[in-house]
Amino acid sequence: MKIDENSSPPERAYTARHSKNRVRDSPQEPHKAADTPASPWQTVTGYLKKLRFKRRVFGGVDEADVWRKIEKLNGLYEDALRAERLRYDALLEQQRKECLSGEGRLENE
Repeated sequence: MKIDENSSPPERAYTARHSKNRVRDSPQEPHKAADTPASPWQTVTGYLKKLRFKRRVFGGVDEADVWRKIEKLNGLYEDALRAERLRYDALLEQQRKECLSGEGRLENE
């Protein structure tokens, strides 16, 4: 296909590559408020995604570095489990209060 001065490129190919209205830096995740803390499980996930071990000269990884990172990961898991326990305890307490006050009962009982 020969393109001369009067012809234009196909519209679809042009808009896909050269559109001025295209947003390049749009967020991939829904917007979160800046003051919203990350959940403890998201902290663990982020740590695991970035986890890299120091290499030794003759293959393998540095054992001391591995143990340090395992200890850090264990601490993150303990923090996450502690937060989950607090959340579950609060939910249980709220449910007990609702049951005692009669809000949790069905109307036809």
